[in-house]
Amino acid sequence: MVVLREGASVWVDSGIGVPIGAEVKLTDKGQLQLIDDEGKEHKINKKKEASLRLMHPTSVKGVDDMIRLGDLNEEGLLRNLFIRHKDGIIYTYTGSILVSVNPYQVLPIYTTEQVHLYTDQRLGELPPHVFAIADSCFFNMRRSRKDQCCVISGESGAGKTESTKLVLQFLAAVSGQHSWIEQQILEANPILEAFGNAKTIRNDNSSRFGKYIDISFTTSGAIEGARFEQYLLEKSRVCRQAAEERNYHIFYCMLMGMTAEQKKILSLGNASQYHYLTMGNCTSCEGRDDLKEYAHFRSAMKILMFSENDWWEISKLLAAILHLGNMAFEATISNNMESCEILPSSHFTVASTLLEVDPRALEQSLIQRSFMTTKESVTKPLTSAQALDGRDAFVKAIYGRLFIWVVDKINSAIYKPPPDDANYIRQSIGLLDIFGFENFKHNSFEQLCINFANEQLQQFFVKHIFKLEQEEYARENIVWELIQFKDNQRTLDVLANKPLNILCLIDEESHFPKGTDTTMLLKIGSNHDKGDVYLPPKNNHDTTFGIQHFAGVVHYESKGFLEKNRDALSADLIQLVDTSSNKLLKQAFKNELTSGTIINTTNPKLMITPKNSLRQATDKKRVLTLSGQFRQSLDALMKTLTACQPYFIRCIKPNDFKKPMLFDRELCIRQLRYSGMMETIRIRKAGYPIRYTFEEFMERYRVLLQTSVCEPRTQTTQRCCESICENILMEGDWKTGKTKIFLKDFHDTMLEVERMKELNKKALLIQKVLRGYKFRKNFLRKKASALVIQKHWRGHQGRKLYRVVQLGFTRLQARVRARQLRHRYEQQRVAVVVLQARARGCLARRAWTWQRQAVVLLQAHTRGMLARKTVHKMKRDAFLSAKERRDEEEVLRRFRTDPRKLPPHQVEVDAIEQNSAQIFHKVHFPNDTEEVFEVATGTRIRDLVQTISSKLMLASADGFSIFVKTPDKVLSLNEADYFFDSLRQITDWSKKVKTTREGGLNNISYMVFFMRKLWFNVIPGRDLQADLIFHYPQELPKYLRGYHQVSRADMISIGALLFRVKASNDPAQLPMIPKMLKELVPNDQLKAMSADEWKKNIVAAFNKQAGMSEGETMVAFLKAVCRWPTFGCAFFEVKQTSDPNFPDIVRIAISKQGVTLINPKTKDILASHPFNRIANWCSGSTYFHMTVGNLVQGNKVLCETSLGYKIDDLLTSYVNMYVNETRAMKSRNRRYN
Repeated sequence: MVVLREGASVWVDSGIGVPIGAEVKLTDKGQLQLIDDEGKEHKINKKKEASLRLMHPTSVKGVDDMIRLGDLNEEGLLRNLFIRHKDGIIYTYTGSILVSVNPYQVLPIYTTEQVHLYTDQRLGELPPHVFAIADSCFFNMRRSRKDQCCVISGESGAGKTESTKLVLQFLAAVSGQHSWIEQQILEANPILEAFGNAKTIRNDNSSRFGKYIDISFTTSGAIEGARFEQYLLEKSRVCRQAAEERNYHIFYCMLMGMTAEQKKILSLGNASQYHYLTMGNCTSCEGRDDLKEYAHFRSAMKILMFSENDWWEISKLLAAILHLGNMAFEATISNNMESCEILPSSHFTVASTLLEVDPRALEQSLIQRSFMTTKESVTKPLTSAQALDGRDAFVKAIYGRLFIWVVDKINSAIYKPPPDDANYIRQSIGLLDIFGFENFKHNSFEQLCINFANEQLQQFFVKHIFKLEQEEYARENIVWELIQFKDNQRTLDVLANKPLNILCLIDEESHFPKGTDTTMLLKIGSNHDKGDVYLPPKNNHDTTFGIQHFAGVVHYESKGFLEKNRDALSADLIQLVDTSSNKLLKQAFKNELTSGTIINTTNPKLMITPKNSLRQATDKKRVLTLSGQFRQSLDALMKTLTACQPYFIRCIKPNDFKKPMLFDRELCIRQLRYSGMMETIRIRKAGYPIRYTFEEFMERYRVLLQTSVCEPRTQTTQRCCESICENILMEGDWKTGKTKIFLKDFHDTMLEVERMKELNKKALLIQKVLRGYKFRKNFLRKKASALVIQKHWRGHQGRKLYRVVQLGFTRLQARVRARQLRHRYEQQRVAVVVLQARARGCLARRAWTWQRQAVVLLQAHTRGMLARKTVHKMKRDAFLSAKERRDEEEVLRRFRTDPRKLPPHQVEVDAIEQNSAQIFHKVHFPNDTEEVFEVATGTRIRDLVQTISSKLMLASADGFSIFVKTPDKVLSLNEADYFFDSLRQITDWSKKVKTTREGGLNNISYMVFFMRKLWFNVIPGRDLQADLIFHYPQELPKYLRGYHQVSRADMISIGALLFRVKASNDPAQLPMIPKMLKELVPNDQLKAMSADEWKKNIVAAFNKQAGMSEGETMVAFLKAVCRWPTFGCAFFEVKQTSDPNFPDIVRIAISKQGVTLINPKTKDILASHPFNRIANWCSGSTYFHMTVGNLVQGNKVLCETSLGYKIDDLLTSYVNMYVNETRAMKSRNRRYN
């Protein structure tokens, strides 16, 4: 018996078959009562007290991973999700499976900080999150070199589409490239959602088609492309919608976002004027801004390379669909036969104009049908009901084929076919976002196909989680108690697998000329009414049948099954399309028009060939029905998923009202039951989801093996694996089989953590040895230098002492020798005079002979040198490319230890030819000065920056960078690259572009600049050298171009300062001010006053600023400018297309504070975005794109500019600077702690 105390948590009966949690409270009268999780009060009596059960402590507060629940039952699972949902925690693990409860609100958990937090983390180290699953997919793909897939399942409205987009956003962010292809893949979603999503009763953004996104990666982990596969678009929604539902988003966005002029050309009004958009009595959607979505959609189309003409052609077809829907038919009698005619209206005329077909041909194809008899072509009139059905079929065909064309257009932009190289390995991650299980009041053929797809996915889940797992345990002799689970294989057998299955019978009946929905239902009943999967109609007049699905019984209305399955379009309408001048329409129907072999008529048994001959269907291969096409696509999808390592995200819908903080327990427990979550938890808790072969385990965790305990050269691989587990996992619950080792989820995390620790230790050991070697080498070099200094110092001291002693002896010797020499000199002088006379004559004759020989020899060598130069020039012109290769080989041979990646630059080659050991390169500065610096072949950009900063005596090199200016671009160099590698890369690219444009190979001129790139910690006056050489000449042009918002008083004061600099403080040039105004005043303010007024005011300010040198004047200018918020900004004039509230031309300003959008006319700030709010950015050849804020509903900024590469580079540099500072601060804090 349970002893109740105040504050205790218990389970109490709820009336829905699953107990609910309750807390024991004390009333004001001192009696005990129960308050359940929904706030209801329960009185305690003896009968109820006997049925109460105490709650396990893990169920009171909830757990991150439901495997850890003590109450391993339905009520424990349900309450765990409930209390976490109540606390705003929507994610929960079941092992490696993520359960996601739709919050129906935007949560602040999808920021860039969250992306960085979950990057490169093991599953379970951080709270559950969709980013953790995405990171595991990415990590395991790179670790195991095996394709991954993420299956996202759940009912309609459970949040599958949003989860897919979040995984996609994370993968794009974690690849870290900010490449254009990543942005194109992300921007494909708004386009597909516009054409394929709609508001339903259950979901404001329900996907009415299935999609599989196959994202391909390079071996380094960068996204290189993607491909979208679409499945079973709900075409019937174009023609009819249920109550409180809308048509596809694209129609409403188009009508809201188009300009009045465009709508006038297409004869369009508002949504309430069109039959196809008002059938659900709902033209607006709470929470969706169709105007804003239209702007996002148009931006996405530009990024995906849809031209303006493409969009206009699409708009014409969409408008034509709306006009066709407003056509009306009137029943008439013609030749004693029921017929109809189209009521006159402007909609019919506009539709024929937009489709670019003859109005008479369009009318005839809609109100009559042609077919062939044995002798002639026969035309049969249609009733008004048949004409309406034909019109709707035509509209559905246009929209369905247009959707396929859009998907193909997207794939052509983002898909990169693999190269022919057999050694090329492409890794991929697949994301499956497919329609959820559906059970409406009226279910038709589309719901049967959708639920069949969900049966296949459930079987894939069951097979992966239960069947394959338990089979492998048995195969590996793992002791295991089999767990019973709900298998839907029998439902799949009845639907599609066994002979005479339901889909096969529907297909078969679709090919019979006299087949009807009634005969189809009879055939299905005769073959399947004895089982418990198929539920037959209640009576002979009932046209509904039921199927026992894994998620429950669904009743289907069989009326219209065969028509929808045939998906037939009449020959008249196909021939009408063939006569159209609309290129997009004919391109969308390309398959039907180019095949020319089979065209369905009103009799599906009949097929018309180009020669109009009658042929029976038995003589030709049958055309695939809609269900046949869908089954083929689904089979291919299942093969793809089977070849991948899967991850599962189970999305749960908490209520049917799309309201936040509302948890429907009965709805949620039903979803948990049919998803098999209870059995999943049991098998995950008892099982071993992580498994390696012994060889794989040893290869990865060899570093953890203690060789003193187990020597790998003498012991088996299995024994070594067991030794590692015994040492790291102790006596935990892990198993070894015949060929594999089996681990729990947390074991893998433990091993990875220990592996990283051990690798860090080994890395530290390597660093220690290398540092020791480096410092020993440095010490020995210094020691040798000290010995040389000592030797030379001792020699100097000895020589100094020797000279002092030597001086005394030298004086004595000088006296004696002078006396002797004077006597000897007198005797020899006479003899020498005679000898000199003879010798001079001899030397003169000999010198003349030598000079003559030298002149002759010089002439011979000169002539030879000129001849050799001529021959050498001829050889050089003939074999220039060969010589370049030899020069490059020579350079590479001389510098073969250099780890550079590109061949030598021409400057290096010239140095080798001249046999020069030093290379000097000219560097230009913003103040129009230049200087030559020595640059070695191994000099990196950061080294050159430090060298230049030191030589210029700058206070700090931070923020400065090297730029290379070519004829068409100015590029910033990456500080980690080698200088000559960067030059080689830029000049090679410029040569390639110039050759493509002009033809022929020409030398590319370039200039190297040293300038400030990042403006942080810039305080005028602190570093005078930097102010004069860089800050002043870089900021002056921005001021004169009118980028800053300046008061008139500041302009006058600054104008006087600039005059001092221009005139070198010479008052005699004051009369020249009117001619110098363009160099003194911002361009956009020249007309703010007359020239004389400007002169008068500037002269007055000049007289007040007496006694300032030219350098002081420049610093004063900088001090005046630095007070403005736009000081140090880089400005870019761009054309924006993302926000209709902003002007078309805006000015982007990038500074240390972030990115600011400015109105160039008023200079008002339109928007400011700090760097930590910018989630993603990338640039193309003519575009720049940026996403600000939350990854789910962030604001997108799309700009048309040829300077996107500059914006991208500058933004990346600022963000990297702040990231590095943050990491350094965290590292210092950790060391301090």
